[in-house]
Amino acid sequence: MLFVLARASWLVPAIALAALGAIDHFGERLSFQLPARILLPVVLLAMTVGTACAVIVLVRGGVLLRRQARFGLGVNVTVGAMLALAALAGARARDRAELEANRLKQSTSEEMARAGWLGSAQVAGARLFAVEMNHGGLKESVTKSFHQPFTLVLMGVDNRQGVDDLVLDLSQVQVLFPDGQALQPLDRAQVIASAAPNDASAHAHALPYRVPRSTSFDRALAFLPFDADLERASGLVVQVNGAPLVIRGRWLSAEEKRAMRPR
Repeated sequence: MLFVLARASWLVPAIALAALGAIDHFGERLSFQLPARILLPVVLLAMTVGTACAVIVLVRGGVLLRRQARFGLGVNVTVGAMLALAALAGARARDRAELEANRLKQSTSEEMARAGWLGSAQVAGARLFAVEMNHGGLKESVTKSFHQPFTLVLMGVDNRQGVDDLVLDLSQVQVLFPDGQALQPLDRAQVIASAAPNDASAHAHALPYRVPRSTSFDRALAFLPFDADLERASGLVVQVNGAPLVIRGRWLSAEEKRAMRPR
């Protein structure tokens, strides 16, 4: 019995850690994630069981078994340290996300106070919006990340009333004009490639944006040609769930934008 407990002192936390690592690795590929409220109790339970087994063996076991028990305690301490580091990294990631959200909100508010292009569209119960970003912290941050000239348009999707998940593909955004002409899209892959290889936040924009039903997303970046004349533009063509969608809009003065704000 003590032999089983000695083995369990390090096997239980090790197996739990390996299983969670496999779930995290393959879950990312399969778009499957377990919430933290499930993961944390599982790891803590494994550590508790492993530590209890080690203590029992240290008190009642022989020399060889106590050696395994001490190893088990070391494994549990290591798992606990990894858990603490993960919690610290998660807290920092949440702080960065909150800071980015506040900066995005401020930048959008600043743009809504200036003249610029503004458009919207609806599809399958979801609402899309597009705002030209000429100034503000977001524009400066994105310009620093991507070392290729472009005109930046911030897009968002409100899918809280949508009937299905929505995939917004901005790899081939066309600019439409009232006379029927269209400006050819900027090569998005080249823009993404111009970012530093270790800039994870920049490369996160390489793939289409998936917005599940009943959620919203307001940080999609559309890269248009640097010389795009949005003062004459009447719409932007994007891909939604594999089909083209025209976001109609126009250039608005600061006064017109202010008049659109809810009072």
